[in-house]
Amino acid sequence: MSHRQPRGMGGTKGQTHHRLSNINALCAKCHLGFVEKYPEQAEADGWRVRRGASTRDTPFHAWFGLTSIDNDGGYDSPSKPVGW
Repeated sequence: MSHRQPRGMGGTKGQTHHRLSNINALCAKCHLGFVEKYPEQAEADGWRVRRGASTRDTPFHAWFGLTSIDNDGGYDSPSKPVGW
């Protein structure tokens, strides 16, 4: 488990720290090998969210398309992004 809004970007101090919209279910290899290694791309793909941005309103690329998770565990209907 990792957080879309990292500790250094307000993830642990903000109100969204443990909300479902702020959680990524990534293995350590994906987290360290992608999100930490390529932060700009991770942000473009929605796996990392800047301080002050809403994790709920920032969609991310999932295997089935572009989606958003709400804080109750639901998700928006995915739309298939270009190139997927």
